Amino acid sequence: MIHQQTLLPHPYMQSSVQVVLPKAKGGIRKTSNQTIATLSTAFVAVTNYDVPLYPTSSGVTVNLVAGTVTAAKAGDYLIIANLDATCTSDNNAGRTVTVQAWDAVANTAMPNAEVKVFVGAYAAGFQASVSIPFTAAADNKSIVMKINAVANISNVVILSAVIALLGV
Repeated sequence: MIHQQTLLPHPYMQSSVQVVLPKAKGGIRKTSNQTIATLSTAFVAVTNYDVPLYPTSSGVTVNLVAGTVTAAKAGDYLIIANLDATCTSDNNAGRTVTVQAWDAVANTAMPNAEVKVFVGAYAAGFQASVSIPFTAAADNKSIVMKINAVANISNVVILSAVIALLGV
């Protein structure tokens, strides 16, 4: 004889699970090299990405060639940017590299949207990661990642990069 029993939840237990997903998401990934002969004080945009980060973006458009992620509407977002590069360093004192998120339309740095990385003497490369909350006050706010150096660094090759926007 098979006995079947139905289990009822305890009155004090909740039987549902809530999953919170980002309101918007979109990003791009770079896996092909981008060579910068000499990285100096002038900011250089990271461009020519290879693939979208998500199979399906929502509320964020991406431009692989320009290297931009664009918020479709005003709201609160989180910028996530990662960069991995090699370089030729020398025995001079170390140098600082800045990785910033820029407003691609206004061509200005986003406020508080940078990370500084120290590249020591004889270093063969550097990595940087940054996660920054920001509020897009208007529709179509485009973000691009740019880098520079306080003093020249030779033969910089960006090996990989990611930039993404998540709505919060």
